[in-house]
Amino acid sequence: MVKDPRLVKISAPKIPQELALWWINLAIEQNQEIGLAEQVIIETPSIIINAVGSDWLEKQLNIKVRVSFPEPNMHPIIRWLETPTPFEICSAVEFTRYLTRLNSKPGFSEILKMLQDNQSFESTFLQLATAFRLEEVGVSSLQFEPDAADGRKSDIYFEYERQKYLCECFVPESKRDKAGEELFRQASSLTFNEAKKIKKRVIVFTDFENVSIVNPLLMNSIKKKISSMIQSVQPNIPLTSECLGCNIEVYNTSWLNNNEEKALFVPLHQRSTAGLNDIIFFKNDLPLLRKGLPIRSDITSRYITKNPSSITTEKIFEKIAKKVAKKKTAQTKSSSGDAKGIMVLQTPLARPDNQYVNDQHRQMLRERVLGRYDHISALIFVDRIITPANKTMYVGYFMHRDDDKNMRRIAEAYLKTELNARHLLRL
Repeated sequence: MVKDPRLVKISAPKIPQELALWWINLAIEQNQEIGLAEQVIIETPSIIINAVGSDWLEKQLNIKVRVSFPEPNMHPIIRWLETPTPFEICSAVEFTRYLTRLNSKPGFSEILKMLQDNQSFESTFLQLATAFRLEEVGVSSLQFEPDAADGRKSDIYFEYERQKYLCECFVPESKRDKAGEELFRQASSLTFNEAKKIKKRVIVFTDFENVSIVNPLLMNSIKKKISSMIQSVQPNIPLTSECLGCNIEVYNTSWLNNNEEKALFVPLHQRSTAGLNDIIFFKNDLPLLRKGLPIRSDITSRYITKNPSSITTEKIFEKIAKKVAKKKTAQTKSSSGDAKGIMVLQTPLARPDNQYVNDQHRQMLRERVLGRYDHISALIFVDRIITPANKTMYVGYFMHRDDDKNMRRIAEAYLKTELNARHLLRL
């Protein structure tokens, strides 16, 4: 059996010290596209190993990876080190800037524990990212996991211009309802299996906009319809059908090259709900998927869906605002009542180019947080992206009251820090 040359190159060692040298060599090659200081790359693996521990890292490296859609089920640190692409390299470097700058702050030992937990890693990384930027702004007395009112804990405490602040960082999960998730899983799997059996490539689009409820009858009916349509669809002649309120479209892409398939896929993807889609992979492609590498698009099928109309962008924002109000605002209150609060919220909905979000959605979120909670001074609404220059950064909105001079100064300095990419520079 001939190995895929991409796999030969990216087979990462399972011993931390060997992995560090392997990563440095490949990261320096990739750095031509990024432009980081080489010394920053060289020191990155050792800083990570020292922070999380060699034993923990080796254990993670040797866990059998289970693949799930849309992301491989592995700890982000492992993905960064085993996949030295520009995004992963910048992520690892960014992580070490935070560790180096913040490791002497009170409460940092608690942060290290949370970083090892796959489930809490994303919100903890946001906590570090926020603290780093606040340090760059020039705040004082910064500490992690400070006490809040009623026995709670907040994420960050700091002082600025003699004012005390408690800051809470939140990365809301985005999940379909249980029945919708099961239908999505079954329909995407069915698309792959049916296309594979008859050696076709297909795109299946299901539109649930007019469906009020997902139940077993609907699931079975849609599965039968998809199977039949995949069997019948011919090149150049897409099939459309309606099944209990769900509109189904099937396209045979076996005859298309990559560019032609993309031209067909993009408008369908734009019709999906908040860009939700799955690419269905062959089993032989799973090692590439685990490593975050592009798979061979000439042998893939795709499943795309549009959620029921009850799942709108407005309702998603309302749900997030409700979670913030119910679970997070209390963690920005001090027991003495003399601290102001800051809420940091990370979600793809914060991206300025998100086509599903408009000013009304952001204004609603602002009113639900700043308008209803007098002690909260700011809402930092962001997401983390890779820029055209192959560097990671946070983009979004720093919302505060117009008459709050402190917050205005913090916001201006915060933005300047982000634009200067301080989180990727040698400290």
